[in-house]
Amino acid sequence: MIRARSSSPSQPQLPSELISQIIDELSGNWRTLQACSLAASIFRELSQKILFKSLTIDLKKKNASANTRLDNAMSLNEKLGTYVQTLHLQVRPNCQTRGILKRLSLLRSLNINGLWEMSETMYTYGQRTEWPELPHGVQQDILDLLRTRTLEKLTFSDLSGFPLGFLKRCPHLKDLRLLVDSITPDALVDYSGGQPYDASLTRGYLESLTIVEASATQVIMDTLNDPTSLLSLSCLQRFNTLVIQSERDTTELKGVMDLAAASLEVIGVSLLFLVDSPHDAVVDISKLVKLRVICVRTGRPACGSLCFATAMFETIPEQNVVEELQLKIAGDVLERDDEEALGALDDLLTRERHAKRLRRVLVMTRSHDDDQIRSVVLQKLTKLKFKGLLEFQLKHVAQ
Repeated sequence: MIRARSSSPSQPQLPSELISQIIDELSGNWRTLQACSLAASIFRELSQKILFKSLTIDLKKKNASANTRLDNAMSLNEKLGTYVQTLHLQVRPNCQTRGILKRLSLLRSLNINGLWEMSETMYTYGQRTEWPELPHGVQQDILDLLRTRTLEKLTFSDLSGFPLGFLKRCPHLKDLRLLVDSITPDALVDYSGGQPYDASLTRGYLESLTIVEASATQVIMDTLNDPTSLLSLSCLQRFNTLVIQSERDTTELKGVMDLAAASLEVIGVSLLFLVDSPHDAVVDISKLVKLRVICVRTGRPACGSLCFATAMFETIPEQNVVEELQLKIAGDVLERDDEEALGALDDLLTRERHAKRLRRVLVMTRSHDDDQIRSVVLQKLTKLKFKGLLEFQLKHVAQ
């Protein structure tokens, strides 16, 4: 039997498998895990691995003393920094860093949030941070984090103005999420700290891309399609864009689909605004030979979104591997055009070419059982329901 080593002969010895099972059962119970890490050395390392696996750090000045204590703890026990796999980093103008970020050598996921609260007289409102507003030291620490070879997932939330050109030096990234209102086409800026640009590094391929506005798609493409970029979009498997406002947006969306036509498996499109001419701005997905899942989220009200979705589904190629379609309806009422679009969608998806592969059509709404949406959907998608392909879920659909 394998036994855990004890630092003292008087301490009981337990099988390492049993210790692991005890700690796993306590996952999420932070107070008990903290007590375990202090109670006995045999529990300490496994408890700390879970306690430090996901870390949230707010760099505001008010938290300076707490961040200093955390930095001191990590300097005394260097293993703590290696346990952190996910970091949620809150930044704002005039924030401070105490060297904590330099100790996270095995980070896998980084979420940088620039939203902070500003109080003015009696009111408190959210304020977004601009990258140039951050102190140089904070900028440098963040860029050093992005160089971490284990980092695979990067999310920017409410932080505008980041020099996207720096991503050219991050071939290790697999999942990029840009949840910001504005993206600027910055050139590759030398934040290397004097280190030369190494073009001999192995090229990497982004697998998942989420952009809050389709209008920013071209900026990302221009950045990562540069011949000097070590990160490429050509093998993209999942693409989500959260806003389609105009025909120009659909044109930029087509650009990504053309670039990654041979690899895209999942696409998601949120139609938060009515496209002026849905039928003239159709997103053609006929070239996506590996597409398995399509997710469309409508605006509130839907007004035209379902017409747009049906027109897009019409372009699914004759030979396809599409297994699942998701319709997330955010409104409470459907217009007549959208009701007719549902009927057309029912006819389209029950044709022989789709019936062979299609396994599920999932309709998600925020309405209740007795509301109009549910009754209309069930009335219009009768063929899909008869074939057992329709699943209807009632849940809140986030904007």
